[in-house]
Amino acid sequence: MKKVPYTPIREVMSTKVVTSSPDDPVTKVWEMMVEKDFTGLPVVRDGKPIGMITRFDILRKAWSRISKESETRPVDSTQTHVEKLMSSPIYSVKPDDSLRTTIEMMLKHDVGRISVVDDDGRLVGIVDRNDLIKSYSGE
Repeated sequence: MKKVPYTPIREVMSTKVVTSSPDDPVTKVWEMMVEKDFTGLPVVRDGKPIGMITRFDILRKAWSRISKESETRPVDSTQTHVEKLMSSPIYSVKPDDSLRTTIEMMLKHDVGRISVVDDDGRLVGIVDRNDLIKSYSGE
């Protein structure tokens, strides 16, 4: 890690973050992930991240047939919401934290994406493995 340059994460993060609400139906989030080719989304309440929902979270909880099932059954009040499947706690960094700090946190917690929050804990960006690789390789 000594060779990782000091780069503030604000220079690497994505600021146009697609998020989920904890009350969103898992079917809706799954379909959005597939359509937009996302592997995970921050789950946000009142502008602050409270968890992360990933394709792996959904698949791990036996929801792999979710899009097909949602086409054949009516939506009802018992449909599972994101909050039940999301991963938490949320791991976050500040915009001025370094690339090295972010990489170390991702490795320590074995996560593929980290929320970037301001001093009030509000979501201002996200950084994922691809962002870090591109930054490190100079792309």
